Amino acid sequence: METLGQQIRAERRRRGLTGAQLAEMAGCSQPQVSNIERDERGAISPSALALIEALGLRVVLVPLDAEQAAK
Repeated sequence: METLGQQIRAERRRRGLTGAQLAEMAGCSQPQVSNIERDERGAISPSALALIEALGLRVVLVPLDAEQAAK
């Protein structure tokens, strides 16, 4: 199972963005993007991830446009 950071990195690369470009879009720094992608400073706390895993759940990223199209 891919981590949240791995999913973010894969989507950034799929869109052809650099870490700096994503950071600018998100209003954060490039090192923050890098840390999140390496799961050093996750967007979700380690405790929350442990709860998700204990419940047998997983985090799934869904593009907003796909979500809106489903409505």
